[in-house]
Amino acid sequence: MTATYPIQPNIAAGDDPYTRPFKNPELPGEAFWGHKPAHHNGSYVYPGRAVLHFGPDHKWPYQPEDCPFTGMYCRVVLGGLATICPQCGLDET
Repeated sequence: MTATYPIQPNIAAGDDPYTRPFKNPELPGEAFWGHKPAHHNGSYVYPGRAVLHFGPDHKWPYQPEDCPFTGMYCRVVLGGLATICPQCGLDET
């Protein structure tokens, strides 16, 4: 008996991780989610991923679209609530 598999699974838009919007968790204190970029240094960003700010006066050195960071080392912040890019604050949880 030979098993056959479909070449392209029957997945509707929004049912896969590439098109299903990510829901950012609630943040404590003055921290808030900022803009939701389309890409990070040219790489795809899942819909709904946003930039984390630690307060109203907090600024990152780069915007995600221009961020030079391409490493695998992200920062775990807010007691493990989020994992972010250390240069632009993009949520990479």
